[in-house]
Amino acid sequence: CLLGYISYIVEKDDNEQFDNIAEAMWWSVVTLATVGYGDRVPVTWLGKLIASVFTVLGVALFALPAGIIGAGLALKVEEEERNRQRKKKKAAAATLIQCAWRCYKSSIKYNETSRFFAHKPTDIYKFYYFETIEKKFICLTKFFIAKQRFVDLLRPLDIKSIIESYKYGQLDVMSRVGHMQTTIDTI
Repeated sequence: CLLGYISYIVEKDDNEQFDNIAEAMWWSVVTLATVGYGDRVPVTWLGKLIASVFTVLGVALFALPAGIIGAGLALKVEEEERNRQRKKKKAAAATLIQCAWRCYKSSIKYNETSRFFAHKPTDIYKFYYFETIEKKFICLTKFFIAKQRFVDLLRPLDIKSIIESYKYGQLDVMSRVGHMQTTIDTI
């Protein structure tokens, strides 16, 4: 509004495109809010200077909050992603603990069963013995799957962390290879 009023006062005598304040207001809104249509332009050097200054101020006024809002939204999205990963880790950790407990219980049951049926060779006892082995195998398989899922979720998300972990992993591998080489050389 201020740009339109000042432009009207400066341009009204020399520019017929700004012969009333409504046209000057229209020009200022279109110039600051969009890229401008080019249908109205200031012709005096003072009008061009004022338009340039207000355009730069308008861009700064619109661009600064847009950058702040964009950065805030990006941080919010990143925080939501971290929360989602944290929930996944909690669920995977709970599953891992449950599977570990079931493996422990099946191991105890397996040991008790094997001690109890050690001297009873009949078929029904063998069936129960193999059933406990089967249950223990299933529990261990579920445990290792849950462990692998949990380990996969512990890996870092962002690229910088991934690059750093690969860098340190490569240094570790290189040190192991060097150690193996010295061991082979001594043999």
